[in-house]
Amino acid sequence: MDIDTPGVEISVKDTGIGLDAEHHELIFEKFYQVGNATVHSSGKTTFKGGGPGLGLAIVRGVARSHGGKAWVESLRHDETNFPGSTFFLQLPIDPPTSSNK
Repeated sequence: MDIDTPGVEISVKDTGIGLDAEHHELIFEKFYQVGNATVHSSGKTTFKGGGPGLGLAIVRGVARSHGGKAWVESLRHDETNFPGSTFFLQLPIDPPTSSNK
């Protein structure tokens, strides 16, 4: 989706441990998990658990199938200062059809 295409952008910001730049694209791959999922922490709450690594892959797949895109912005991974991450979803108002893709 380019800047001239009317659409909607949704962003979700967290206050978690953040992501290093090398993971920004990888987290959208099926079954990818950053580090050891059993010791992930979110915000100031530590928990032992993680998903199967499908959620963001599904989001990006749906976005692309509708002519949009999904991405993340995060300064770094830091379990002391919690820089957080912002996840974006952009969808056009008039998605392309198979005849005008």
